[in-house]
Amino acid sequence: MRQDDSDYDNFAEFSYLSSDDDDDDLNAIESDDQAEFDSDNAVAFLLDELEAALPPELSYSVLTESDIRGRIDDDVAQLSAVLCLPKSEATLILRHFDWDASKAEDSWFADEFKVRRHVGLPTAVAQKVTSPPSDHHILTCKICFEPHPLTSFNSADCGHRFCRCCLRKYIAHSVNDGPRCLQLRCPEPSCKILVGDELINQIADENDRKKYSNFAIRSYVENSSRRKWCPAPNCQHAVEFMSFGDLNYDVSCLCSHSFCWSCSEDKHSPVDCETVKNWSLKNASESQNEMWKKVNTKPCPKCSRAIEKNEGFIEGRMKRYQHYYERWAANEKSRQIAIRDLKDVRENVVSEIGRVHRQNHSQLMFLTEAWEQIVECRRVLKWTYAYGYYLPIGEAAKKQFFEYLQGQAETCLERLHDCAEKEMKRFVVQGSCMHEYAAFRMKLNELTKMCKTYFENLVRALENGLSDVETGMNG
Repeated sequence: MRQDDSDYDNFAEFSYLSSDDDDDDLNAIESDDQAEFDSDNAVAFLLDELEAALPPELSYSVLTESDIRGRIDDDVAQLSAVLCLPKSEATLILRHFDWDASKAEDSWFADEFKVRRHVGLPTAVAQKVTSPPSDHHILTCKICFEPHPLTSFNSADCGHRFCRCCLRKYIAHSVNDGPRCLQLRCPEPSCKILVGDELINQIADENDRKKYSNFAIRSYVENSSRRKWCPAPNCQHAVEFMSFGDLNYDVSCLCSHSFCWSCSEDKHSPVDCETVKNWSLKNASESQNEMWKKVNTKPCPKCSRAIEKNEGFIEGRMKRYQHYYERWAANEKSRQIAIRDLKDVRENVVSEIGRVHRQNHSQLMFLTEAWEQIVECRRVLKWTYAYGYYLPIGEAAKKQFFEYLQGQAETCLERLHDCAEKEMKRFVVQGSCMHEYAAFRMKLNELTKMCKTYFENLVRALENGLSDVETGMNG
C-alpha cells in the first residue's frame, strides 16, 4: 500500500521519526538497506502537539491470589478499626458495599441501624437470643429434630442454635450452590442475620472452606469497578487500577497477556473498543456471506470476478471488505507464528547462540527484544486494516496519508522480521566470526529501535484521528 513520495509534499513539515545517529549506525552496517529508508525521509508523522495530546501514564497493579488475600485482610482490618467492629462484621459490610470502604464508612456514620439491617447484622436493640437455662444440657435441633448436647450447637450472631452436623450440611449445600453462599443467612426462617466467615471456618469441612474462600476472592475482584480478572485462559491473576477515566487502557498481565481494560478484549490499539466490536460483528456477518457466495456465485468467464448466477457482479463493498479482512487475518496469522518463534528463541536459540559465541543471558536480550517487537508490530499492523476499513471513503487526504504511514511501517517491520528470522540462523551454528556477529547484533538492535519508533508514531497518529493531516495541509 506504499505511495510515491512525491504525493506527500504537503506533509513535509512532520518531524522525521528517527535520529541522524540511528541512520549513521545503520549505514555503517548495511548501506543498501539504509538507502531505502533515506528515500522515505520526506515524511514523518509526529508533531509536538501529539505528545501533549497523549493521556497521562496510568497506574495499575497485577495481583496474584496471595496479593488479593492480603488486600482483603488489609481492607477488613482498616474498616474494623475505623468502625470499631469485629473483623467478621467488617467483612460483611465491605461485601455489601462492593468493597468500597469510603461508601461503607459514609453510610455507617449516616445511619448505623439502617446499614446493619440491610447488611444482615444484629441491631443494637436486638442482640443475641438469650441462652437456655444452664441446667438444660440437652437441646433439640430445629433442623433434624434430634436431641444433642449443648456443646454440639453453634449459631450465627443472632443466637439461633443448631447442631453442628446440620449447620455443616447447610453450609455445604449453600457453597455448592455458588457465590450466593457469601449471603448465607441463619437457618431460622424468620431470621435475616448473615452467617459470617468466622462460623464458616469453624463449622465447614476443608473442601467447603476452600470453595467459600475462593468465592470471597472472586467477590473482591468481580464486585469492584477498579479490579478485573485477566481474560487469558487459565490465568488466575487480576488487574487493579489506581486511577481511570473514559479512555481505552492497554494492560499487561504477569502471564504476558495484554488486553484492553475497557472491553477485556485483546489489546487493540490503535482502534477503539467500538471499532473492535463493529469489526467482530462484521466478520461474523461476512462469514455467513461467504457461505452464500459459494452457493450463489460463480467466476465471470471473462474477468474471473465473482458474479451472481442470475444477476451480475457482486457488490463492490464486499470486495473492499475482503481486501481489508484478508490482510487483517494474514497479520494475525503472522503474529501467531512470531509468538511461536519468540518462544523458541527464549527456550533454545538464546542458549545456543550464547554457547557458540560465549555470551551470557543479559548480552543476548537483544534477540528476545527483537522478537517481542515483531509480535507487537504484527498486532498493531493487523488492527490498522480494521482502522482503514472504517476510514471514511470521502476523506481522500487522510486515506492517502494513512496508507503511506501504514506502508512505511510495514516495510520497516519486514526488514526487522527478515533480519531476526533469516540472518539470526547463521549465528546459531559454528563458523561465524565475532566481527560478523557484532555487526548482526548492532543491525538487529537498530532495526528493533527504528521499528518501535515507527509503530509508536503510527499508533499515535491513528489514535489522534490523523488530525495532523489538516495541520500539515493548512500550514
